[in-house]
Amino acid sequence: MGYYIDGPAKGKAVFIKGKYGADIISTPAVFNVPAGKALICVVDNGPFEAAAYCFNVREFKAFSDHADPRPKKWLLMDRSKAEELTGYVSPEPEADKGPDMAEFLDEASEALLGRTLSSSLIDNICVSCGKPAGEFNDALSKKEYGISGLCQKCQDIVFGH
Repeated sequence: MGYYIDGPAKGKAVFIKGKYGADIISTPAVFNVPAGKALICVVDNGPFEAAAYCFNVREFKAFSDHADPRPKKWLLMDRSKAEELTGYVSPEPEADKGPDMAEFLDEASEALLGRTLSSSLIDNICVSCGKPAGEFNDALSKKEYGISGLCQKCQDIVFGH
């Protein structure tokens, strides 16, 4: 967890709504963000509020944990604006997966390889070998990394190049 939108210490949800046109929504039950939108969770930490960008299922689960008693407000806003404000860079749009598929791939990769696909992409490491993703031979190989999380060497092994 670590991509946040700056603003006043208190009243962040209203600030983000007014300044960036976000919509305040009810607490989502699942991570199902419309295309082109970003899910923001404003957490009341007492003396200050933090506005976090929930950019994947793992982030959403961390902020929607029912064991966390802190009050929260949820917003939907323009994705490109959220990325500009937080500094988070999302994978290629073609690599976006629905919430059920993303969760399945994370569970499967963690069980098989010991690391989740989403955390590998965030950390820019190979989901298979755990080494830095590094350079790719071409644009298609780079795009494949955004889909499978495989570095060039592991792609060459898997796809027989």
